[in-house]
Amino acid sequence: MYSLDLEQQLLAALLKYPDVYNNIASFIDENDFYSKSSVVNKTIFCLLKEVVLTQRINSLGISFEDNINIGDYIQALALKQVSKDKIVDTCKELKKLTIRRSIYNSSLKLAEKMKSLPAN
Repeated sequence: MYSLDLEQQLLAALLKYPDVYNNIASFIDENDFYSKSSVVNKTIFCLLKEVVLTQRINSLGISFEDNINIGDYIQALALKQVSKDKIVDTCKELKKLTIRRSIYNSSLKLAEKMKSLPAN
C-alpha cells in the first residue's frame, strides 16, 4: 500500500518549505516512500535531508578549520557504503579509540608533571 500522490505532496512541500523538515524528521524517513518500479521519491527525500542538514549547519554559523564544503562532505557521507548490522561494532571500535586516546593524553600529561618535579 502506498500513495504516489501523498509522496509527491510531501516532497513538493519540503521543496517549498524545507524548514518544516524538522517537524517531521522524527517520524518520516526514506522507508516511507515506496514504489516497485522506481526509487525516485525515496532518492529525492534523501537528498532533501542532506540539503536541510547542510542549511541547518550553515545557518548556525558553524565553520570548520579545514574549510571543507559541508554540503559536499554530507553528500559523501550519505554515499558511503555502510552496513546497518555493523553500526554497534563500529561504535565499539570508535569508543576503544577514544579510550586509547585518553590514556595516551593522560600519559603525556603525567610525563610533563614528572619532568617538572625536582630531582632527588
